Amino acid sequence: MAFVYEPFTEAEKQRVNFPEITKKNFRVPEMQNQWAVDRERNAFLVWGGSDREPPYYKKYFISVDGTLFNPYVKEDGDRMPNGYFNLTYKVVGWGACLPKTEPTEQALNHVKALFREALEVFQKGLHGSDATQVRVEL
Repeated sequence: MAFVYEPFTEAEKQRVNFPEITKKNFRVPEMQNQWAVDRERNAFLVWGGSDREPPYYKKYFISVDGTLFNPYVKEDGDRMPNGYFNLTYKVVGWGACLPKTEPTEQALNHVKALFREALEVFQKGLHGSDATQVRVEL
């Protein structure tokens, strides 16, 4: 199965222990109602808001097999004259994981590959899949 962009229901939030994640990490409540999820691979991605001061990194949370990662991303792009979005995301850092363990290089590479896939699905779902080009640089 692949990631899908869909509503993030209250039942799903409880199932993945989302209230624990949101206690101190989120500032944009309306974005908590959408997610990119791949149930078969036990992975999901949600947006965690943007910094309020430069350089305005966006925070995402990706959970893989119950381990939470917090990549910081620099977004660049614009809306084209035809209304399409052309977006580039560059990962500038990875925040602490929960539980606090140091992932192996192989495990982190797996998470990065899933993050790339999930972010593309999330952004295309948010902006319209036919009207969005997404590039993710890890």
